[in-house]
Amino acid sequence: MKNVKYVLALLVILTASTSAYPRTKIKKKDRAMAAFKKGDYTTSLALWSTYIAKYESRHKEKKCPYYTNAGIAAYHLNKIDEARNLLEHARYGLSEDAQTFAYLAKIYRKINNLSLEIDALENYVKKYPTAQHIHAIKKRLLFTYVESENWDKIQSLWKNIQTVSKDSIIYQASFLASQAGLGHIAVADSLATVILKKSPSNHTALDWRAKKYYTLAEDRYVSELADYKRHHTRAQYAILVKALNPITANYKRSLYYYNRLYHMQKTADYARNLGNIYMRLDDKPRADYYYKMVKRLK
Repeated sequence: MKNVKYVLALLVILTASTSAYPRTKIKKKDRAMAAFKKGDYTTSLALWSTYIAKYESRHKEKKCPYYTNAGIAAYHLNKIDEARNLLEHARYGLSEDAQTFAYLAKIYRKINNLSLEIDALENYVKKYPTAQHIHAIKKRLLFTYVESENWDKIQSLWKNIQTVSKDSIIYQASFLASQAGLGHIAVADSLATVILKKSPSNHTALDWRAKKYYTLAEDRYVSELADYKRHHTRAQYAILVKALNPITANYKRSLYYYNRLYHMQKTADYARNLGNIYMRLDDKPRADYYYKMVKRLK
């Protein structure tokens, strides 16, 4: 009987000792997550770093599930290099999720690496199309495509944007930029009309209109003048004089838009185009003023 009692007691001790370790291990992981949720990123990063070190010591980084959370914690502590390293590890293992690419995109944006930001955003959209922040990610991706002049990619992304979002001026302005870049004049002009009705000061639409009328005027002026110089006849001169009316009208339309843009944002490019237009309109004093501004704004 004593032997039976001894065996039973020993079993209780062994059971307690073997079950205690997993409970302690889980508790430590819970502490890391609890600290993370409370915004105590220093504690959570320290705890997760100990687990990550164990995986790395066994060369099992791909099986480590803590890189993403640790990377996010490091990001919030403004440890950008460490956050980048952790999150780049995360994307190739069990730790990868939508947040991995969302925070990588933020980091690449912070360090001004547009191509890597685009790569992270594209991975988010491709791998996690139903994730919580997908629409915000698509919006940012659209802006990066505009910035990098990836007009064809905007075309593809536009098809996958919600109908409600397509009515948004921000999205429409981005799509307008792509259509202008692809040379789809009619579509771009139609979009500009829609946008300016909703938002008369929209920069993208005003810029498109200014460039459109300037190009129409300048191309025809150069063409008609070249024809006259080539033939140099009275008939050709009459054609040139007749063409000056629509040419002048387009210069003045462009002038209207460039003046609005210049007052919104003084840039050397806008000043140069204003100077060119005033020179074509035989207003040399104003042309000279804007040409001087070009030098100051560079």
